[in-house]
Amino acid sequence: MLAASLLRLGVWWAHRRDRTAADAPRRWARAATVLAGLSGAVWGGGALLLWPESETQRLFWVFVIGGMCTGAVALHYPRPEAVLAFILPAGLPIAAAYAAGGSPQDLAAAAMILVFLAALAAAARRFAGQFRVFARLRQDLRRQAQDLAEARASLKQEVDEHRATAA
Repeated sequence: MLAASLLRLGVWWAHRRDRTAADAPRRWARAATVLAGLSGAVWGGGALLLWPESETQRLFWVFVIGGMCTGAVALHYPRPEAVLAFILPAGLPIAAAYAAGGSPQDLAAAAMILVFLAALAAAARRFAGQFRVFARLRQDLRRQAQDLAEARASLKQEVDEHRATAA
């Protein structure tokens, strides 16, 4: 997990220092998505690898991974594909581990995990839509503020010319 986190941090740092990042947003978005998937696979694979026998310890893993998946929605909501890249490899192994148990309780737990993952994916999709709307509104507001500043400067120039003519 530490190696995946350091790799993500290194890529983030490279993005911040890349003066051409604005020209290649898809490339950086793909990199972020791949790295989110890697992190999700590390969390989900680690949980599966360390899957305990005790139900209490299993619930601990479910809450840890569930919290990480929820955090991924909060962190990556502008890019729902990055959210999916994290939550699916993080959550599906746990659902599969419960489903492999075969008991009605295990199957119910697996189903609840799948519903939880679907709800997170839907929330990320909705948040991404809101993010796009807010980004467009910020762009429009910035453009209108610039237009207003230009109109104000033009009006000031006209007033100054009228005053000079009157004088």
